[in-house]
Amino acid sequence: MAKHSCCLAGILCNGMLYVANAGDSRAVLGKQVDKTEKAFMPVRLSQDHNANNESVREDLIALVPSDPNIVVFKQNIWHVRGRIQVFCAI
Repeated sequence: MAKHSCCLAGILCNGMLYVANAGDSRAVLGKQVDKTEKAFMPVRLSQDHNANNESVREDLIALVPSDPNIVVFKQNIWHVRGRIQVFCAI
């Protein structure tokens, strides 16, 4: 049985927000569009660590050049060895 995990952490220090993520997790902040309305716009704060990210695919191909199936595009999504998308971990 395969086990997968994700992690997302954030800390606010001296008015600065720091975020870190590993696996298939994403930090998103809701930014108020207009002070008079309750509408918010999503702002991405982290980079995804999965095979949909082109730089992750390039890293995988460079790490395992002997495996022609290290990244596979199926069902409109990139997968690592045809199974999962996640690549990086802490």
